[in-house]
Amino acid sequence: MAGRIFLIVILASLPIGSLSLEERVCSSREIKNCPQELERLRNCTVIEGSLLIYINNPNFYFNEPHNYSFPELREITDYLILYRTPGLRSLAQLFPNLAVIRGRELLGDYALLIHENQNLEDIGLSGLTEIQRGGVYLKLNPQLCYIRSVDWSEIVKLKSYLPPRSIGNKDDKDGLCLSDCNNCSGRDCWSVRQCQKKLSDRKCHSECAGDCNGNTAADCLACRHVYHGGSCLERCPRGLLKYLDRRCVDESFCFNMSQLKVNRSSSGLECVKDCPAEYEKNGSVCTPCDGPCKKVCVFDGTEKLEIESTQKLARLKGCTIVNGSLDITLSRGVSENFTQELKSILGSIEVINGGLSIRRCFPLVSLDVFSKLREINGDKAKDLRGLYIVDNENLQALWSNQTVIIKGSMLINGNHKLCNDKIVTMVINAGRLETEINDINTNSNTSISAPKETNGDQVSCMPASIGVNTTHVESNSIQVSWSPISYFDHRRIMYVLFYRKTDRSNLTYFDDFSACGGGQWISVDFTPDETTHVIQGLQPYTLYAFYVRGSVRGNNTAGEVSNISYVLTKPDSPSLPEKPQVASLANNSLNVSWEKPARENGIVAFYVIKVYKQDYRRNNYEADCYGSSTKRDPIPTPGPPGGEKAECRADTKKDFDTEHDIQLEDAVVNLVFRGGPIDKHV
Repeated sequence: MAGRIFLIVILASLPIGSLSLEERVCSSREIKNCPQELERLRNCTVIEGSLLIYINNPNFYFNEPHNYSFPELREITDYLILYRTPGLRSLAQLFPNLAVIRGRELLGDYALLIHENQNLEDIGLSGLTEIQRGGVYLKLNPQLCYIRSVDWSEIVKLKSYLPPRSIGNKDDKDGLCLSDCNNCSGRDCWSVRQCQKKLSDRKCHSECAGDCNGNTAADCLACRHVYHGGSCLERCPRGLLKYLDRRCVDESFCFNMSQLKVNRSSSGLECVKDCPAEYEKNGSVCTPCDGPCKKVCVFDGTEKLEIESTQKLARLKGCTIVNGSLDITLSRGVSENFTQELKSILGSIEVINGGLSIRRCFPLVSLDVFSKLREINGDKAKDLRGLYIVDNENLQALWSNQTVIIKGSMLINGNHKLCNDKIVTMVINAGRLETEINDINTNSNTSISAPKETNGDQVSCMPASIGVNTTHVESNSIQVSWSPISYFDHRRIMYVLFYRKTDRSNLTYFDDFSACGGGQWISVDFTPDETTHVIQGLQPYTLYAFYVRGSVRGNNTAGEVSNISYVLTKPDSPSLPEKPQVASLANNSLNVSWEKPARENGIVAFYVIKVYKQDYRRNNYEADCYGSSTKRDPIPTPGPPGGEKAECRADTKKDFDTEHDIQLEDAVVNLVFRGGPIDKHV
């Protein structure tokens, strides 16, 4: 360990400076239904990991006669969960000096989770001054008050995690809580007895995180960057490694912990569990990749990874080389963003040292989700197929813009919307012999089999022939017209116009398209006599792609399609500049600042500032914001946690929040009852 630290902490009845401790680092603690396990927290000053408390015993009380208190604990590096612990009314006595929750790893998007505690009346973490990453989740605590009386913006350092998510607590309804902070000068408090500490009120050193016992870097209760030798530092001394983003260790400690050493120009030497992006493992050291990094994936020594769900699909995340075969059968549990999810995971794979099997995967429209695949190494001698594509009822394209070398036999059968010309092109690009290519549609070929009778037999495989023109291009609309197709029974003809926003002009018909819907292509249906349409509701100065498909009812093999065309809408007036601010520099000058408009709608050439003289009336500007009461406005319902506020319909947002809560509660339950965290965000 890198030295000893002597630290001042606070007891409930003692002022700062009355107790000093030697630092004791503890690993993660899970206190589950056994009150005696609380003693495992004794003398811990820092928990490098997470803390879970779950004591679902209504007859156990933390106060009398036990008086459990851990004033030594001041820092948790990951997250704190308090779940179904009815014997606790406040955390004030339990953790009076907890100052910092770092949120290095989160549960969901949260670093502080307080859930289903029947008798909890206030949070009471009066020493807490920083949650460095992650948000606050408070749900179904029916007696919990003093939520709105806390200024969470002082504590939660990343504003994208604000406000806290508060549901089903007593303080969520107006008039039920009398959150009285009248004894606090700043009107912010954790309870009637505990005012909120604010770092702006204390003169701590710039390297301090949380509270302090003086104005030097040796007086910090926790460090903003790293701790070493009894003081807080911006970075570790030469030759030492930063560990868990909080302290300095030597190389032998790092290797004894089965960790890896990495030297990054931005942050110096670090001791890490996994190599960061753009680095690869080389013994016990992470070294910069020479070009794109490679990640070889081998799955439990098996020769084949069977993927029947998106959960199993996640095991391929980041893989560039797969040693073994992939058998993909995704027919259930897929989302509307199925194609994007596939591309985000399968898009990194470059080599499969085995076979690729895709069967009965009805949402799949194109194999472009394997956007970087260049080699499939099947083995004919071992009867290992290179490619097996069978019974994919909506598959319409293989690889559009890449060449994939395929070794081993191929079977392509029962793909009723996959045209034969696409199969032939893929086989030619795969580097196969001419004799193999000539016989791919016959039963005599044992190396490559792709019978015409079962592939492309339910769609038109004609080349693009419909002509499309655009006229009357405006900032929010485009008029599109197309040439009609011919068929002996005119009444059976129908047209579909597809369009979407794009930032590139090399799209294919199948980009981000899924048979489940939810892709970026928007479709509009038309009758046989309609060959013109005005697309409205478009965004100014935005590139749009569109094409038209003509088909015949009752005859899946008849029909035509146009090429994909592109058009840029005209510019329009921008929206108002964001977050305007004015500051007085002197009695005759002002500093005016702003952020660019959310919707520029073109290239912004200049801004106009207008200044108006206005009479000053004192009583118009000095009204009390809160009046005599300390009650705050209701906490607004947040957008997607950890991200920017989404613009969406109320019902859509409600569905998102409900699904988010379900996933988070499942993660908490898994952590409590299965003994391992699920869906941790690093």
